[in-house]
Amino acid sequence: MAAMPFWGSENVMQAEGLSPDILAYGDSWFWYPNNDLLIPINAIWQGTKTLLAKGKNGAELREMVGGTPRLWNDFKSAMSGYPTIQCVLLSAGGNDFAGVEHFASLLRLDCSAATSADDCFDPGDAAQGIERQPWRMLRELATNYQRLIDFVRSVKATVPIVLQDYDYAIPDDIGFGGVKGGIFGLGGWLQQPMIARQVPAALQADVVRRLMDDFIVVLKALADPAQNHDVYLVETAGTLTDADWANEMHPTPAGFNRLAERFRPLLRTLIPGTP
Repeated sequence: MAAMPFWGSENVMQAEGLSPDILAYGDSWFWYPNNDLLIPINAIWQGTKTLLAKGKNGAELREMVGGTPRLWNDFKSAMSGYPTIQCVLLSAGGNDFAGVEHFASLLRLDCSAATSADDCFDPGDAAQGIERQPWRMLRELATNYQRLIDFVRSVKATVPIVLQDYDYAIPDDIGFGGVKGGIFGLGGWLQQPMIARQVPAALQADVVRRLMDDFIVVLKALADPAQNHDVYLVETAGTLTDADWANEMHPTPAGFNRLAERFRPLLRTLIPGTP
């Protein structure tokens, strides 16, 4: 079997005579350099299972369901091509609302007078049928997640699908490389959009928390048996301390290790032979 996940490298996996037991599809939480969520999750099986990852760093959910055909087709091909798959892991949604363009679109143009996190979100226009934020964006996420779930179900009717809900990120403008703004331009995900919209500094952490809590409501609904069978949410939010964050969007290696432990009890029940 495999000591490490295979990040899209199916040729290497196949050359070793392996076929995936677990298929993961997602964003940088599955693809981050040095350590990510999949490395410690893969270690749960102590090399007795094979994990194949699809997706990419920075993947948005809208890309993952067809907006970027290569990603979508690659996942569909893997899902359809390996009857050995016992579980599907998904990580998506964070990039759909992070970043200057996406995050700023959730907020009022001028939040300087806000006294609560709720005051900071764009109210929409009920008379014009425009829903308030962040629910307008979250409704799109829910639709795209459901499309992804429905495709998996069309291929394997009862395979377990496991979601995760990230954690409460710290808006401090620390980007990739652990520096303000990030190296290679990889940063500006959370605090900078709020500065652009004049969100008071005292409310910025609350705005992120409010957004995450609303996102978690959506994920819990997707994992409700009344909506989808055999879909599970690992509630990772609330696991990390401030010291466990490498930047505004990604945990440290130790942080990812702590998050992966939240998966162990569920995976033990879902996948035969899990240590």
